[in-house]
Amino acid sequence: VTLHQPLLERTPALESSLSSLVLACAISWCKGNAVVDIGADFYPALALVWMAVDQPKCSKCDWFPTCSDCCNSGAALDGLPDSLVQQHLLPRMSTSDKRVFRMTNPRQRQLVNQSVMTVLVPANALNSCPAGTKLGQPFPAARTLKAFDCEEASITDAALIKFLANSEQWLHSLVEVDLKKCHHVTPQLLAFLRASCPKLRKLAPSRWADHAALRSIATFPCLEELDLGDLDADIITIDDLGLTALTGLSHSLKRLGLSRCRWVSDAALCTLRQLSKLEVLDLSHTDIGPRGLSALAGLPNLHTINLTGCRNVTNEALEELAHVLPLAHLTLKGTLATNAGLQHLCALPRLTHLDLGSRWELDDTGLAAVASCPELKVLAAGSFNLVRPTCNPKG
Repeated sequence: VTLHQPLLERTPALESSLSSLVLACAISWCKGNAVVDIGADFYPALALVWMAVDQPKCSKCDWFPTCSDCCNSGAALDGLPDSLVQQHLLPRMSTSDKRVFRMTNPRQRQLVNQSVMTVLVPANALNSCPAGTKLGQPFPAARTLKAFDCEEASITDAALIKFLANSEQWLHSLVEVDLKKCHHVTPQLLAFLRASCPKLRKLAPSRWADHAALRSIATFPCLEELDLGDLDADIITIDDLGLTALTGLSHSLKRLGLSRCRWVSDAALCTLRQLSKLEVLDLSHTDIGPRGLSALAGLPNLHTINLTGCRNVTNEALEELAHVLPLAHLTLKGTLATNAGLQHLCALPRLTHLDLGSRWELDDTGLAAVASCPELKVLAAGSFNLVRPTCNPKG
């Protein structure tokens, strides 16, 4: 029995077999709550069995409520206990399954909404939502807000602020906001979020964020993760001068993404070394070189650096990285470093993961270098992803 193939067509033989399964489970339960080990999908199967055999026949066709001609297939689902739906059905449903489940079963819509963690706000939905909509009522557990432009409409400061104005209590519990695909928002929206979301920990501003936006972001009281980069297109509004504003987050910022910020160079890292709590730094496809990486040596908590596509990262840069002693995860895909430079990584006492990229060809020098890294457990190079086996004390 599977959730992807509802029991819409039944035969007496199938009904009998399902009844037997329910009876067997009931007998087992009565005999001291014995465990019936029939796999992880037991509870979803039992739920569908409930639907199949515990429903009255249709008064029109003398068949079960899932007949395709005159009966409502959602009636059986509406009869399931709330606890069974929440604990066993919803955790095993995909996003699309939940969407269909919510649309076809009005009684269960609230249960599905209670498990939603992310609220998506497309631009074309802002005008169609009823006035006074409060997001905290249908989605009490949601802690993430993602807004994005559509082909026929764009998110604006005024429209989104008006939409969120009635959800003041929900905004107070919001921890993550993603505005990456909102191309027409300004620092006015950031000021609203700063005032309305005191618990905000993660922020991905518009890819058009400029110096004014960075100055506004630097005033968020407890921001821990900031993504200023983009995976698909170059960022041309973020540069070394603008990043100086982020020193205002030195008390809280732990993760910083600058992927494809083409105007970010060594001077930026000389400023960002003031972020003493920084743990993860994504510098992929930036103009970072040896001088900038040398400035990272003073960051006591920095354990992950991504240098994918940094064409100024050479063997000299790896020599500077050897002084970033907390470093545990390092990505060097698409850099100009060579096998000879890998010897500098032996000085990193905590390096456990090294990704050299699919085009890297390890020679004897490179193999000897990575073999000398004392704690290295995962190595990705060329077409291989090597994992050092864990010792088994039992042999």
